[in-house]
Formats: sequence, C-alpha cells, structure tokens
Amino acid sequence: MKKNSIIIIILAFMLILGGCSSSKEATSDLSEVINYNSAGVYKEIFSADESKEVNLGTIAKGEFAIVAVSPLDLNSNSNFEFDGQIEVDFSAENRDNIVISSSQNINNNQKKKSRSISNKVSNNLEQVKLDAQMRQFENELINKNYQMINRLENNVSIQAVYQQGDKKEFKISNYSDRIDNNVTATLEKVSERAYIFVDDNYYIASSKLDTFAAEFDNQIFDTDMEYFAKHDYNSGGYDFDSNEKVIILITELDNDATDGTLMGYFAPWDLFPEEDYVASNQADMFYINSWSINNMDLDDTLATLAHEFQHLLFFVEKEFHTKRQVNDTWINEGFSGLAEYLNGYYAYTGDARITDSEGYSGYFDYPQGESLLYWNNQLSDYGASNLFAYYLYQKYGTEVIKEIMTSDQDPIDLISNQHEDFSSLFLDWAITNYITDDSNNRFGQYNYPMQLEYYPNDVILNESYNRDDFTINSTGVKYYLINGSGVNTSLKINLSEKTGIVVYRSDL
Repeated sequence: MKKNSIIIIILAFMLILGGCSSSKEATSDLSEVINYNSAGVYKEIFSADESKEVNLGTIAKGEFAIVAVSPLDLNSNSNFEFDGQIEVDFSAENRDNIVISSSQNINNNQKKKSRSISNKVSNNLEQVKLDAQMRQFENELINKNYQMINRLENNVSIQAVYQQGDKKEFKISNYSDRIDNNVTATLEKVSERAYIFVDDNYYIASSKLDTFAAEFDNQIFDTDMEYFAKHDYNSGGYDFDSNEKVIILITELDNDATDGTLMGYFAPWDLFPEEDYVASNQADMFYINSWSINNMDLDDTLATLAHEFQHLLFFVEKEFHTKRQVNDTWINEGFSGLAEYLNGYYAYTGDARITDSEGYSGYFDYPQGESLLYWNNQLSDYGASNLFAYYLYQKYGTEVIKEIMTSDQDPIDLISNQHEDFSSLFLDWAITNYITDDSNNRFGQYNYPMQLEYYPNDVILNESYNRDDFTINSTGVKYYLINGSGVNTSLKINLSEKTGIVVYRSDL
C-alpha cells in the first residue's frame, strides 16, 4: 500500500506539472508577437466566440500602430449595430530599457485628420433620395417576369427614329405607377449614338449641346461599353426602341441647390412597355437636369452622363442577361462612380462624399457608422462604394468588373470564388484607406495611385487613455491610432460578431 501510495503521489505530481506546462505554453502562445508582412501590415479574422487578442510587439516612442476593426456581417440587406470595447495593455518589465525611435513615419505626409464626431448626420440630398428609389425599383423589377424579357427573347421590338427638329412628349415620373407631369421637348442634336432632346421650356446653348454630343459619341459611349457591357448595344437588349441611339432628355429636374442638386437619373421602367408601367417612355434613355448644365461646371454634367449610362447597362445585364436577384446597389453605384473616373470627369481626391471638410456627411468622417454593403441613403454611401470599386479595379483590372456585371452570383460570392476571400479583401481596403501614400512604394497593394487628402476619423489610444467603448455597424470600420510607449503593446477586443482586425506598424 505504501509503495502504491508513493506511485499515485508521483503520478499526481507529474499531472500537475504537465498541467502547469500546458498552461504556460498557452500563455506563451498568447504573448507571441503577430507576424507583419513586408508592408508592416497584419490581418486576422476571428469567429464570433473566439478570443480577440493580439500582441503588437514593442512600439517605440515616436512610432505608432493603426488598428482597424470591423464586424464582418456580409449581408447587404442588414445594417446591424454592435457594441464593442478595445483595451490596450502597455507593459514593460524594466522601464529603463524603453525603446525610442528616430525614424520617420506616415504622419510626416500632408494628409489631414478628418473631424472627430460622435454621430453621423443624415444628409439626404435630392440626388441621394432619387438614386435610392431607382435602385429599389431595379431590385423589384428583377423579380418580375414582364414583357421586357419576352420582347428580347422573341426579338419583338418597337422602332422609333427621329429627325432633328422633331417634337416629342415625354412622361416625367419618380414612380413607375404614376405620371407626375408631361413635357414637350425638341430634338436639338442628332449624333451617331444619341438623340438629345431639350424641354421646350428651357434653353441650352448650342455649343454645350455640341460638347454633349461629341463627348457622348467619342468618349462616354465606347468607354462605358468597354468596361461595363458584355453584349453589342444594338442587339444585346440595351437598345429598347431599336434606333441604335440613346435618348438624352434635358429638362429641369431641380433648381434648388440648398439641399443638393439632382443632376440626372436613369428610370428602369422606361425599358418596359407602357402597358406594364404607365410611366414608361419606351426608350433606352436617361434624364439630365437643365439647371445644372446652365449653372454648374460642365464636367459635372458630363460625369452624370457617364454615371447614368452605366446604370442603364448594369440594369439590362442584371434584369435580362443574368436575372440576378440580389441587392447590389452598393457595387452598382460604385461602378457608376468608376465610370465617371474612367471617362476622365472625376477624381476621388477632394470628393466631399469621402471626406466632408465642411460638414459631417463624408465616409471618412464616421467610418464605423457606414456599412459598405448596406445602402442607407447617405452621401457617405457613395464615398465608401466609390472608393471600394476603385480599389477593386486597381487590384484586378477590368476582368472583375465584367465578371460582376455578367454573373448571376452575388458580387461578394463572385469575388470570393474567383479572386480572394471577400472579408480579407475588405480588410486590405480598410487599412489602405488610412495608410495609402502614393509616394511610398513599400505599401504596394495598400496604396492608391493618388494621394487622399485626409485620414479616416480615428481614436487615439495611449497609456493615459487605453480603453474605448464603441458602437459599430456591419462592415463599418473603427480606426485606432496607438502611440508607442517603447514597451510591449497588446490589445483585446470585445465584439460578439465575426470580426476582422488589421494592423499597420509605422516602424516596420
């Protein structure tokens, strides 16, 4: 018995030692410094119930880390809010060995901080509201099997050919089931690819109409078709009225600039017979605001031509060719912004929808409150979707645009299946929006080929303020700037959702 007792005691002691050893190894694993890539970036995706802890390593005094956090709820139909907390631990066994750095970092460039705000202010300008209505109608129409599909599949069409000087009555409506008013317009310009009608109540200088016709024929039509269409315009379902031209109706849509200017729109019901939609003009067409032509920079209106023509192409591809029944307003609007850029009328730098230096409606002003995927009828929606579409184009070129335009898959699934896990790509984009510096080649894939004027809004964490409670929306991004203290720095995030964390270290 005594011998057996000794053996039992020894075995118990070994188990205790083994348990201690395992615990120590687990602790050691948690304390391991994360691995950064050559650009100084680390990213990780954690499940909802996983402990979200990372050790950033020793960040020298004078250096910093940028941490971007996002709940990766990739449902474009939801915009949930999540409550979270971040806590940073600055620890050092011997404060006599504090690490100090004299290296330079990205704080030395000319970018400015976005203003710090606690709540994003809704700014539903006229264009925003109407665009939201049009995209909603497009998503509803895709679920209906009306005569547009029968017409295209059976080669049934109407034919509407006009001569310069012809007058035509157009229906004006924001809703497919009603007519707000009718306008009579005269065909002022006939070009190779466009009929340009002008409302008889308004005057547009002939020189501006000449510019419109030339830009649409020689720049916009071919560029948008090259990037955003798969089929021939005349035979691929775009040309509803079989005249090989797009109708551009210039009429006054809005003349009050105090709440934003309605520049133009594409109405999807115009591509259906009027017996199905009473407001239909039965033409492949879009509308341009006469007030904006006479009162704003001409490039802004030319950008609208490129923007709305993309919407027409996107709708036909989605409605007829792919019958894609998904909510993809975010990428549709992003592609229309990209169309403006590819045609040379738009630069992402200086866009107040990205950073509003005079207000609170830019994406960078409150990025944690803006979901990339959920269209919430805000100016910041355009800022986020425009930047992401541009990043997508810069990384994968025209191939990914055509794939999305012509596939029946959700864009998120297509990107994940054909290129890269969408969550991983999204995190790359999130950190790019902060660290991009076109003069710094080391950033590689985390760069735009132009300089953004501002950083996204962030919260500064240091030894004096090392914990922050936050609220964040699905695929919103919360940015933290952690100032180095010369000691080992680790952080813990409490967020009960699948979470992406991406870190940039300035000194690596």
